[in-house]
Amino acid sequence: MTTNIKETLQRELTASVRARDDVRKRTLRIIMGLIHSAEARDATVENPVARDLSDDEILEVLSGEAERRKRVIATYQETGQNDRARTERDELAVLETYL
Repeated sequence: MTTNIKETLQRELTASVRARDDVRKRTLRIIMGLIHSAEARDATVENPVARDLSDDEILEVLSGEAERRKRVIATYQETGQNDRARTERDELAVLETYL
């Protein structure tokens, strides 16, 4: 049986909670929220059931979030908000492990 990316992310979220890895936990919760939002986006009144994203679609969500974070890091660095930039870099590192 093959494991898809979403199952892997959910398993690793559970492991990060148990390990009290706050950065990984926070990042994975954000990622799972983005995936759930993307799945629900296709739901309609006639068909209110959210569909599961394919692994390729999940990778697109992750890539988009990674690119967004890179822009945010640059903005934080330009404005001297180094603590926020560091937090974003830590979360980006977690994101990049799945790309």
